[in-house]
Amino acid sequence: MVGALLTSFGLLSLSSHTAVAAVDLQDFEGYADTAAAEADDWFTSSGDGGGAGMGIEEIDGNSVLSIGWNTTSGWAAIGQNLSPNADWSAYDGVRFWMRGSDNGGSFNFEVQTANGDNTAMAHGAAISDDTDGWTLVSVPFSSLTNGYDWNAGGANLDLTQVKAFLFSGFVGSDNGGAKIDQFELYTTGDPETALGPEADDNATTTTEAPETTTTTIELTCPATTSSVETFESYGAGTTPPEPWFNYDNAGGGISIVADDAARARDGQSGDNKIFAWGFDAVSDPGYGGVGRNFTSPADWSEYTGVQFWMWGSGEGGELQVEIGEDKTSDVERYRSAAFTDNWTGWKLIKLPFSSFSPSSYNPNPGNGKLDLTTVNNLVFAANSGKTDGGVALDSVAVYCVEGQLPATGSSTTGSASGLAALVMAAGIAMILISQTRRRESN
Repeated sequence: MVGALLTSFGLLSLSSHTAVAAVDLQDFEGYADTAAAEADDWFTSSGDGGGAGMGIEEIDGNSVLSIGWNTTSGWAAIGQNLSPNADWSAYDGVRFWMRGSDNGGSFNFEVQTANGDNTAMAHGAAISDDTDGWTLVSVPFSSLTNGYDWNAGGANLDLTQVKAFLFSGFVGSDNGGAKIDQFELYTTGDPETALGPEADDNATTTTEAPETTTTTIELTCPATTSSVETFESYGAGTTPPEPWFNYDNAGGGISIVADDAARARDGQSGDNKIFAWGFDAVSDPGYGGVGRNFTSPADWSEYTGVQFWMWGSGEGGELQVEIGEDKTSDVERYRSAAFTDNWTGWKLIKLPFSSFSPSSYNPNPGNGKLDLTTVNNLVFAANSGKTDGGVALDSVAVYCVEGQLPATGSSTTGSASGLAALVMAAGIAMILISQTRRRESN
């Protein structure tokens, strides 16, 4: 069973290994129908009102996996159990061809590994169905982060013991169905696997190779990070200082922390100001948060994500970061993947803009694409649980990773921006996004 909630995205380091050639995991040609796929341990799972379905479909003589979902509430997943456990440690990531239905829904790729008697789960960047053509999607293992708050196996993702992989954590709906083909493990620099069935040595005819167009997009960072808020300019107090605010069941203010205090950050020298706050998302109305308005809209379009240091209380509340686009009457809201206040002490949280999707509460809905050139406010929202000990924020910033596309669907990043969510490459200087369309049969 897969949990409903996504958590924070960070970058993990790749283990060193000897480069090996790409290896095919599944081309779906061996399945006559859905029942055959299910007999090979493919499955769907859902709960709390969410739903998902899968099928085997033939397109131009090629068998593909068709997936659809509706998770306006609840959660869903589609995946395959592996028996025995597989060893993926010699590879850099997974990739597959995807043909979307341009419905705007999204999902994550998730890996589950054995960790003793438990299961460790991790997922990568959000993959958006915002194109109607075939696109090669790459998910580096370095982009996988700890999956869920009830993750019994913790963050120890042992790629020598892979027990399952899933398309999970769906957002929105995609009843038109996305198509998946040529699922494989890859190492950086491998040639792309052509889209289509493998050649049959006994066949009397051959399948014409697809046309391929490769777009190269380079991102040069203006800076590794750019500070948004350090809290040093405010006086101490028990209420949020302007331009910070609180709403509903949350509140807080500026605290001065000495370098020998319990909440001092590692390496702190002298006094440090932090934003200490608390929340109660259990009592009515069941939510609350704190945030900051920007006098003039901020432009974060050249950055990869937002980061901040957070003091956790370890009390289990669920939090999200929200970005509001500048609008004349209200803001169009986009929320990150959720993360859980399940640690104590200071921790650096990094949330790629690719993990943000339209908020379920959006009084002024727009085009459903986050426009990072016109950021109106930044909000830390509490969805569930509460804290008695309180949490805290410090050193809020936007960050940039060379070679990573900055955001999903930003209306200002050009026609290639819709593909940004499809690839999350860690630390490489260039991303190749290849989109292939089949030739029409004569």
